[in-house]
Amino acid sequence: MVVAGRREAEGKETIDLIRAAGGDGLFVKTDVSRAADVRALVQKTVEKFGRLDVAFNNAGIEGSWSSIAEQSEEDWDSTIDINLKGVWLCLKYEIQQMLQAGRRGYRQHGVRRGLHRFRAGSHLLREQARRHGANQVRRARNRAKGHSGKRRVSCGNRNAYG
Repeated sequence: MVVAGRREAEGKETIDLIRAAGGDGLFVKTDVSRAADVRALVQKTVEKFGRLDVAFNNAGIEGSWSSIAEQSEEDWDSTIDINLKGVWLCLKYEIQQMLQAGRRGYRQHGVRRGLHRFRAGSHLLREQARRHGANQVRRARNRAKGHSGKRRVSCGNRNAYG
């Protein structure tokens, strides 16, 4: 088991619990918003265990609970970098490693997909992330304006993907 995170004390405590239960583990201090950190995480995993079989990309922060008008750009960037970009970076380097090792499948939060689908659909992933993110920002704006949040919000061409 490899545990990654920014907080070393908590990460090492988790590894101690795994070892106390009879398992083997490694903590790698990682900021998932940095490509170099994620690349090193995957490399250290393979160095220690010989391969990467499964990944659970669960890093995330809440950011500040403030209205759009009051939220700082730094808070927005940090939240997006960790919660969205971090998952993308992890997937990117994990899938690269699995493809290099000849693996044909990938499990992400309990959903099995073929690795070729991630490669072929990367432009769709970017577009869906953009659309979903934009829609959520619009919904937050509507709630801030006093709307119920149940208003239909559309973004882009609905027929673009059939």
